Amino acid sequence: MKIGIIGTGFVGLTQGAVFADVGHEVVCIDCLEDKIASLKKFCSGKSKKFPIYEPRLPELVKKNYEKGLLTFTTNLEEAVKGSSILFIAVGTPEGADGRADLSAVKRVAQQIGQAMNYKSEEEVYKIIVNKSTVPVGTAQLVKEIIKKETANKFDVVSNPEFLAEGRAVEDSLRPSRIVIGTDSQKATKIMREIYAPFVEQGHPIYSMSNVDAEIVKYSSNTYLGLQIVLTNMFANLSREVGGDWSKIKKAITADARIGKFVHGGLGFGGSCFGKDIEQFIYTLKDNKIDVKLLEEALKQNKNQKTVFMPRILEYFGYSIKGKTFAIWGLSFKPETSDMRDAASIPLIEMLIGEGAKIKAYDPAAMEEAKKVFSGRSQIEDNLTYCKENYKALDGCDALIITAEWNEFKQPDFKKIKKKLKNPVIFDGKDIYQLEEMKRLGFDYFSIGRADVKK
Repeated sequence: MKIGIIGTGFVGLTQGAVFADVGHEVVCIDCLEDKIASLKKFCSGKSKKFPIYEPRLPELVKKNYEKGLLTFTTNLEEAVKGSSILFIAVGTPEGADGRADLSAVKRVAQQIGQAMNYKSEEEVYKIIVNKSTVPVGTAQLVKEIIKKETANKFDVVSNPEFLAEGRAVEDSLRPSRIVIGTDSQKATKIMREIYAPFVEQGHPIYSMSNVDAEIVKYSSNTYLGLQIVLTNMFANLSREVGGDWSKIKKAITADARIGKFVHGGLGFGGSCFGKDIEQFIYTLKDNKIDVKLLEEALKQNKNQKTVFMPRILEYFGYSIKGKTFAIWGLSFKPETSDMRDAASIPLIEMLIGEGAKIKAYDPAAMEEAKKVFSGRSQIEDNLTYCKENYKALDGCDALIITAEWNEFKQPDFKKIKKKLKNPVIFDGKDIYQLEEMKRLGFDYFSIGRADVKK
């Protein structure tokens, strides 16, 4: 199959590389000339810089570029003419009114329609696939936009992505499910052919209407987001009454009906859960369905990111002016440089707002952090980025962990204790054992377990 993917962000680039890896001819299109040029330089060996931090993706992209199965271009018109199926994988950020900004989707749909408006000896027929996360009704909107631009035939398919940052390649190669939304039998048949290599490996595929497929994406992330909120509520209770959530959750998850997101933490972040729940709230409101539960879930998740602050203040006698804190982890989770809605952001803001200084380390997100805090002089003046995790501990009054990168899980505790002014750790991911913290003489504060104090 000849496939065009419009948008070379996290979703588009990953999906393009994976489609090429199973033998499809894929062209990735982007309007950003610098980005396309940088991808070509990387693939040709002229540069080591890859635009996205995602494990395994650089190698997969380069391998299939060298095979000639994956190419890059800024020429959308040419790509449309040369492709049978076109995936729209552009961003849908939150707009000024809080709703998903569909301007990029609309613009691309119009450009596709204009590029399709050509004559050919064979009948012109394209499948336009919405891969971007979009509100219910977007497939119909895209259809109407394209129809205004061309008399040639096409079908619009809703094909939501279910990729988690940090394991996007694995999620694409071994998808938990493939959802195809369209009322066209012809489009369904072709889409099944595209995904045949994955279905043959035992990964399920579901056919439904466009609307059904659009609801699947938002409802899936809403379920997961609510589960995280409930988990943290139970974990907080466990800590307050002297329980141990790490033990409680093992008994809870013995019930096969309860999912995997049951680890106490500082709330969810990233580009999906929060944004998708917010957009789902708008859809529900538009259809006169009560949304108090989801609004409260978002409020609780926001509050969870600040759960350490009162405990830090209490520990230091309600004054941290002049104190220095080491923060391990800036990204919203491991294996990504993404800091969207990361717990580290409000924590850094509040600590510095109380007069503290920060020394931070993250394996991938420090350059992103500089962008996040750019222009905020109070934070920039009091935030130091360290090239190594132990270096961040020098002269610090406490260590705070906000993301569970593997290199944080089994550290040299003797070195940590020696470098810190006070042997105290605030663990936002519950990655250390209480018994070990007691034995080593740390004051240890976690999410779902009782505090350890000397």
